[in-house]
Amino acid sequence: MAKVKMPLLGVKARGQIGSSVVMSTWRGVQYARTHVIPANPRTESQMAVRSVFTYLNELYKLMGGEVTGVWKAYAQGRALTDRNAFLKFNVGALVNATSVTDLTVSPGVGGGYACSALSLSTNSTQNTITATATVPTPPEAWQVVKVVFVAVCEQDPHEAVAENPRILTDDTAPYTVTFENLTEGQRYVIAAYPVWRKPDGKTAYGASINALSQQV
Repeated sequence: MAKVKMPLLGVKARGQIGSSVVMSTWRGVQYARTHVIPANPRTESQMAVRSVFTYLNELYKLMGGEVTGVWKAYAQGRALTDRNAFLKFNVGALVNATSVTDLTVSPGVGGGYACSALSLSTNSTQNTITATATVPTPPEAWQVVKVVFVAVCEQDPHEAVAENPRILTDDTAPYTVTFENLTEGQRYVIAAYPVWRKPDGKTAYGASINALSQQV
């Protein structure tokens, strides 16, 4: 039932009247709208979006500060949060996919240059993957702070996150890291992106590039 007040200058109502009209106020202005029962669409395409959204949301929560810091930098000054920026980049790319090879780990911020190459070497005996990133020669006075490597379990993004992502960094060329104690028989998507220091002292990030490993 709507709540009704009787001030000196008029009538104010807030709430539902029967099952047909909803009264409320927006920025001091009274309005009425038709009462609508929220829909819960469950078409195949809508369910695909929901499942990918759930996967990405959980994956982002498991990412460390190296990754979330990039998205916070990207979202600064924009009308969205860092997590929403991550979702915006990735939902469309993965909604019709059965693999996470197109996952964007870094969107690139501040004009940072991406790695020019990423190579992987898998050792199935020791359950390791060694990743080596090639960084392009930057303009004068630019410096490479480090390269960030992220290992994400290769899987269908419509399913729950199978493993926590793993993050390693290297601040010396050649930029190489080794992911150890990986799951036997599993493949991983390795993403890499450089962190730069610009001539003005500000930080820039390159967009991530990906490579798919062999089975560990």
